Amino acid sequence: MKTLQVNIGLNNNPLTNDEVITYIASLKGYRLMGYYLTVKTYKGVAELTVVAVFQYKYNRQSKVLQDWENIASVMGQECIAISTDYFEALAFSPSYTGKPLRFSPRQFEYMKVHILQDTE
Repeated sequence: MKTLQVNIGLNNNPLTNDEVITYIASLKGYRLMGYYLTVKTYKGVAELTVVAVFQYKYNRQSKVLQDWENIASVMGQECIAISTDYFEALAFSPSYTGKPLRFSPRQFEYMKVHILQDTE
């Protein structure tokens, strides 16, 4: 099983907080395993942020990055920070034209995940 963690800023998001949770809970190909809200900073501005962890089965990691680039666009975000078992990156909205930014593990909010194995 592969896991994905995301930090989604809510400033400038056209969706309400509840709509964001409903949206990410219904993503095809991803199973929302948990989330919480916290305040993080982006470019020096405090921002309410969804920290979420998902399970996914894709073998192509480029598919995961592409999905979250599109989700960043839907949510009006310049980028969404993502961390998988394979890579960590900023998934930039396709419309982003600003300065290049890099993923920072010091700024990313990681969620501790304890996965129980199915016994069936």
